[in-house]
Formats: sequence, structure tokens, C-alpha cells
Amino acid sequence: MQLRNSKLVVTTLKLAILLALLGYVGWKLREAWSTVSHDPIRIDWFFAGLSVVFFAGTMLTSALTWRWLAWRMGDRSETVPLLGAYCFSQMGKYVPGKVMLLLMRLERTKRMGMDGQVCVVATLVENAMYMVSGGLVAAVTLVIFLRGRPMLMVGVIGGMVVLLLAFHPKIFYWAVNKGLKKMKRAEVAEGNRLGIGQLLAAVAMFMPVWFFGGVSLWCATRAITPGIEWREFASIPGGYALGVTGGMASFLPGGIGANEGVKTLMLEPVVGVKIAALAAGVQRLAQIIVELALGLIGGVITRCAFRQRHCGRD
Repeated sequence: MQLRNSKLVVTTLKLAILLALLGYVGWKLREAWSTVSHDPIRIDWFFAGLSVVFFAGTMLTSALTWRWLAWRMGDRSETVPLLGAYCFSQMGKYVPGKVMLLLMRLERTKRMGMDGQVCVVATLVENAMYMVSGGLVAAVTLVIFLRGRPMLMVGVIGGMVVLLLAFHPKIFYWAVNKGLKKMKRAEVAEGNRLGIGQLLAAVAMFMPVWFFGGVSLWCATRAITPGIEWREFASIPGGYALGVTGGMASFLPGGIGANEGVKTLMLEPVVGVKIAALAAGVQRLAQIIVELALGLIGGVITRCAFRQRHCGRD
């Protein structure tokens, strides 16, 4: 009963955050809509294309980090097919329920000979380290840009401390094992756990994700307006990281809605809400293009690799 109540509280909070973000952005867009006919939007497709290219960097960085984590956990399968399996499984994030991604990854990596337990644990650790690194980038950005608001800075710094404490291997693997238990899988034995140095390395390996994502978001904004300059790039990786974190509050697949809402809030002081919302939309389109393209390529790679393994055995 208590567990059910706690889940209800978390669900209610997520819904409230999502509705607040969408409501704010919708209200601001309504205010700005009257100017559209007087100030038509023209998309610069060169920068829109660059947004796609740089977003591909975020996905490939994540794939390489996941592969490295699996390797540290003892997997010695071929790297290229596993990267293909990772990219293929990313298409599952747009299926409601948030479990299809893992199921697709399990199915594809099993073809490559990867142990299912290693795949699940590496994916759980990958997602956790991804959020830790993004949370740190977002927190540092907020500290820099909230220097005139000491109370908010205290809250952000406190959040960073909590994040780092939760990152400690003992606390972290306690949470991982709880997740595995719910999935009816074996817990990670103490001797098989990654040390704090390896977890820190994974966090560091994820840092290029926020740079690539930030450049992609800057290019998406530049595709809408020539008014944004490179010197305004400093806060954008943090805004992208906050958008990804905010996506956790969305009930829609892929964090749609909350992700774009947070990015709009971060870009609004720089380019205004109309341009900010359109830029967030352009980057979402770039993200979908990348995930579908790399997913299809990954599907072909894993299919061919599986056939080669099967023919080799015959």
C-alpha cells in the first residue's frame, strides 16, 4: 500500500511538472503568435543539417560508452555489431512503456553472443552515468548563471552533493540491485561491481554528449535566426542537459514535451520564446532523423553479423 502511494505521488509530480512546462510554453507561444505573420520564419537548411550531424555525435558517444561498460563487465563480443545493436535498440524509446528499448537491445545483443545479464546491467549503469554527467553539466550551468540568486545556488549545489553521494558504488549498486530484483534478474555480486574510478571514467566519457548536443541545439537555433552568436553558446550545453533531464518528467515516449519545454525556457532569454520553441522543435526533428537512420543502419549491421556467425558455425 505504501509503495503504491509513493508511486502515485511520483506520478502526480511528474504530471504536474509536465503540465506546468507545457502550459507555460503554450501561453508564451500564444503571446508570440501574433507576430508570426509580420516576421515570417525561414529555416537555414545548412545549419539544420549541421544540427543532425552533431546530434549523431551524442548517440555515437553514448554507444561507445555503453560498449566500454560492457567490456569492463567481461563481454568480449565484436564491437561493431554491438554498436549496431545499441543504435537499433534506441528506436524502442518511442514505444510507450519505456521497456521496449531494453527488450530490443537484449534481442539484438543475444544474436552477437552477449550475455543477457551483462546487457541489462551495462544498460542500467549507462543510463545512470548518463544522467549523472548530464546533471553535473546542468548544475554547473545553473550555478554560473544564477550567481545573483544565492538561495537558488544553494539548492543547486545541494542537488549536486546528493547526486555525487548517490553515485557512490555502495549506494549506486544498492539501487541497481533493486531494479534487477524487480526485473527478476540476479543481483550484481560485490566482486563483479565496477569501482568508483571506472564509474567516474564512464561519467567523463559521457561529457562529449553534452557538447555535441549543445552544438546541435545552437545549430538548430541558428537555422531559425541569424541573431544568435557563438559567444551565446556557453549556456546551451547546460540547457540541452536540463532538457534531457526534464524529459524524465514526460509520460510521452522519448521525453517529448518536457524536453522541449525546458530547452525553450533556457533559450528564451537569448532569442525569445517563439524562436526558442521552434529551435527545440528543429532539434527534436534532428534527433528523430538520427535515431531512425542509425537505428536502420544498426539493424542491417546486426542482421549481417548474425548471418556471418550462423554461416561460420555451419
